[in-house]
Amino acid sequence: MRANQLRLWLASFAYVLLCAIRRVGLAHTQFADATCGTIRLKLFKARRPRAHQRAPHQVALASACPYADEWRLAAARLA
Repeated sequence: MRANQLRLWLASFAYVLLCAIRRVGLAHTQFADATCGTIRLKLFKARRPRAHQRAPHQVALASACPYADEWRLAAARLA
């Protein structure tokens, strides 16, 4: 029972966080009214996290990523 409650809390926190990213970072873009699944699929799965000791916050985008401009705009607004 506690495992399910923890899973529910984490999912709720992720949903609230994604809604805040949509409201602040993705305002006035094509993802301003997108669902959480669409944002997850098109923005978060298009990037590759770069684990480096000196710069752990860097994100590598594919050179052919069609939503690179939206990703950079959202990152700049949230920074």
